[in-house]
Amino acid sequence: MSKCEDISEETVTRFLDGIELRRPSECWPWIMGVVSKGYGSFSIHDRTHLAHRISWILNNDSIPEGLCVLHHCDNRVCVNPNHLFLGTNGDNCHDMKNKGRAAHPIGELHPLHKLTWAKVDQIRQLAQLGNCSDKALGQMFEVSAACIGAVLRNQTWRREP
Repeated sequence: MSKCEDISEETVTRFLDGIELRRPSECWPWIMGVVSKGYGSFSIHDRTHLAHRISWILNNDSIPEGLCVLHHCDNRVCVNPNHLFLGTNGDNCHDMKNKGRAAHPIGELHPLHKLTWAKVDQIRQLAQLGNCSDKALGQMFEVSAACIGAVLRNQTWRREP
């Protein structure tokens, strides 16, 4: 469902019954069902939809093709239209990462990291000189040769553009 015209008045009333309305600046929690990832869920014509997406549609008429409805507040059950905004899946991933909610922390944020950005910079500088193998660099920095190779191919420890 991506357009307001597909939603009946009866459905709108049922949707509004699922919201704990608060002040406009506060989160408006969805108090009905939730899906496994913690987002509010709402059924229309025997099909489950995410409640925050329905809130966006009711307040903004539609969700353009290819866009997601994101939360400024990071509260998955919030359906306050003032807390919602549109973005691409990439925007959503970037927002999640910037707010420290990445599913897989990377770099120095990963709890088991052995390298630091300073060490990664040293590894890349030494590799450019050309006198150290991946195995030698791995021994020097106490990581595997495969880890060094991944760093040098920018498969890991990539800097954002």
